[in-house]
Amino acid sequence: MMDFNHYQQQQQLLSHITAHTASSINKLEAKLVQWNMSTEKEVELDLDIIHSIFKHDRACGSSFSSACAARLFYPQLAQLVIDQTNGKKTTLSYPLLMCMIDLVKHDSLTPLQSTHFISVASPLWSHHKIYICRKSMELCYRLVSRMPSMEDAIVHRVVSYIRHCRMRMTQLDVEKIRLPDYTEFYFNDDVPSAMVYDRSTIRWLIQIILAILLKQGVDNLGRLITEIKDLYRSNPNHDLKELLIDICCANDDDTVQLLDTILSIYQQPQQENAIFLSTIGINPHSVFLYFIQRCGNTHDIMVDLLLENDSEFITYFHRYIIYATQHIDSFKKANSDLGNDLDSIQTIIANTLLVLEGDGFPYNAKPLICRLSVFEERLFKE
Repeated sequence: MMDFNHYQQQQQLLSHITAHTASSINKLEAKLVQWNMSTEKEVELDLDIIHSIFKHDRACGSSFSSACAARLFYPQLAQLVIDQTNGKKTTLSYPLLMCMIDLVKHDSLTPLQSTHFISVASPLWSHHKIYICRKSMELCYRLVSRMPSMEDAIVHRVVSYIRHCRMRMTQLDVEKIRLPDYTEFYFNDDVPSAMVYDRSTIRWLIQIILAILLKQGVDNLGRLITEIKDLYRSNPNHDLKELLIDICCANDDDTVQLLDTILSIYQQPQQENAIFLSTIGINPHSVFLYFIQRCGNTHDIMVDLLLENDSEFITYFHRYIIYATQHIDSFKKANSDLGNDLDSIQTIIANTLLVLEGDGFPYNAKPLICRLSVFEERLFKE
């Protein structure tokens, strides 16, 4: 437990660093010397402040780079965190997981370090504390997304986690997790081999699976595909696209990420993983159209997402409209399967075009307008 004086010293150091004071570089350098001479437990107490320093480094403007102590000493701070994960006999703490995620966001880990992080974090997916489960899965997802190739260990861990879910989760559990008013409660078996899970952990699992499917030539991918197919066959009453939207689309960023990842899988040169997804009813058209249907089959949600400055939706939507134009027959089939008619889609596109052609957009919408117009023409072309 940290005493108040120690906490106050931490905050003073952080205030110097964030304000780029003249003494901030010397102060952080002296602190690094102290940390390098400290025990693992002593460093553990200061991981929160190290995490805050990493956050400042990411947020710091380039004009301050030469005066930013956080940026100057990033390599030493990163090595300090990596050393905390080496030969660790106790469970990784929440602050350490946060710092590990900071290193992933910085995109400076070597392939060997990334593999090491996965090896120490993935066993925590079944930890008895829900916040450790969530953060360890987030860490693994971020690593898998960035790694050019995939280790067999992560596929094995995903398959194992799916099997644990199948053993312990009931149909009622799944329905509870999908509820729109679901908040911060989680499920836990009252047995020695307890499993703790909630919507967040299942969402991270799905995102990890999709990130793996986005890779090419993953060893033992067949084991994962077989496991998912078996799960799909054993739950015929669940529509997977509805399940994905319910669990993975809690906010705009997650929604765009899901739609974009599925589209990217279908645009890979090798189509084996796309073919697999098609056998379980998941394709770019079905998830996009179901998302629009869930939002009331109007253009409002698309316009809102297109207007968000920090949203990746415009990039995704531009790519998707090109894809849908090239695969218009499969688009029409997916639309028909959802019980929609082409007139309703045409109305959504026409209303979106009206807004795009107005003066309220903060960017040049002409390329998107052109693509949407071509798509609209193809929609009713025999």
